[in-house]
Amino acid sequence: MSESFDEKLDRLADQLARSSEEFDRRLAESRAEHQRWMKQADKQWAESRAEHQRRMAEADERWKESRAEHQRWKADVDNEWAEHQRRMAEADERWKESRAEHQRWKADVDKEWAESRAEHQRRMAEADERWKESRAEHQRWKAEADERWAEHQRWKAELAKEWAEHQRRMAEADERWKESRAEHQRWMKQADKRWGDIANVQGEIAEDLFRRNAPAALRSYGIRVDDVYTNLKVPGTREYDIVLVNGSEAVVLEIKNKLRSDDIAKFLHTQLPQFKTAFPRYEQYKVYGGIGALVMSREQEAAVSGSGLFVLTQSEDGAAHLKEPETLHVW
Repeated sequence: MSESFDEKLDRLADQLARSSEEFDRRLAESRAEHQRWMKQADKQWAESRAEHQRRMAEADERWKESRAEHQRWKADVDNEWAEHQRRMAEADERWKESRAEHQRWKADVDKEWAESRAEHQRRMAEADERWKESRAEHQRWKAEADERWAEHQRWKAELAKEWAEHQRRMAEADERWKESRAEHQRWMKQADKRWGDIANVQGEIAEDLFRRNAPAALRSYGIRVDDVYTNLKVPGTREYDIVLVNGSEAVVLEIKNKLRSDDIAKFLHTQLPQFKTAFPRYEQYKVYGGIGALVMSREQEAAVSGSGLFVLTQSEDGAAHLKEPETLHVW
């Protein structure tokens, strides 16, 4: 009876273990309670049987000693056996009650398991429904993602095509820029040459203007001019544009098409101080300086004049105009 119950109990425990941990706990508690009760009943039975065997041994010994005593003892034993039978009947009754209680408990457990199984099935059905919905949603999302990916691929292909076209146009533009740059450099070289030619021509015009007009202008200031030299130079020295001399005086003129501010300082501090060293024959001469330019601002005129130099500019009628400084510097 115990093994058959255990097998059923084991099968029930296996089924309940798949449904819920709570059911397993309750089943384990019930099974432990039943096993404790069975152990207690077995212990009582073992104790009663041991007592009976001891007494039977004593009865045998007494029977050997005295049959009468044995009969008396047997009567006692019979009484005790009757009591034992009564107790066994009581134990059997308790076992029946326990079995009935177990049947009731099992019925409750079966009911709870059935309810739990129904709940589990309901939840599984809901889970299946949610899974189906989720799968359908996933399929829709995947379809949209595939569509977006296809669109991305199309966009990527178009972008690659546009980039290739951009690269081709950039290459063409770069080639045109190189051609344009080469053409610009050729034009700049030509323009530089033309500008240089123009500058040279303008420089020659300025030198010719001041060379022709300077003697008369200097004479009006009391300086006689016997000889006029242009582009006067000795090896290792700077060229002097116009030099006008007489027996005791020399006027050194720096001629520019357009005067720059640094031209004044260079002529005043470098060229004029080196003139007598470059041309020792004028060592005893009084040397004056002057700057002439076709284009000269009023500030530059003031700077030249304030440095003790003659100022030569072009007048409105195209002639040369000479301005004497307030204090003429002598080198």
